[in-house]
Amino acid sequence: ALSTPPPPPPARGGGRGPPVSEALPRRALIRAAGAGLAAGLVVPPTRADVPVDPFNSMCLGFGCNAVQGLDRASGAPKPEGEDSIDWPSFLALLDERKVARVEFTDVNMATAYAVLTEGDTQRRVRIGEGYPIEAGDSWSSTLFVARILQNKGVNYTFLADLKRKR
Repeated sequence: ALSTPPPPPPARGGGRGPPVSEALPRRALIRAAGAGLAAGLVVPPTRADVPVDPFNSMCLGFGCNAVQGLDRASGAPKPEGEDSIDWPSFLALLDERKVARVEFTDVNMATAYAVLTEGDTQRRVRIGEGYPIEAGDSWSSTLFVARILQNKGVNYTFLADLKRKR
């Protein structure tokens, strides 16, 4: 038995009204797309008291705050028997461009020394109380320190021997 051929495809637009390209002028379509894109780029701050910056915008509101207090409760304690400055003071010196470089004692960056410029002299001091530490239950991380130094254009070095042991 012979089968009948399939029916022709429906006209563009489903046969009801003009095709889409005729129904919406190109300008209206471009305006609508532009407005949608602009609306997607506007991100309101999550909290009015915390400025949105690269360090807290990635946290999506899960307890992050500015670099002045990266989970200050879990920051490093003040070192004893050693000249040191606290984390907020170090950040202020960075803004004032008084930090020549930072020296980390190991690759984990657990201990850092800032070389401060005071006129023609340089002084080496440990970054102590409030220094970010690696903590699994916190947003605090020493990686923030490296990122801040990179953003400010401050060189940092590792004092540990990084050569491969044989």
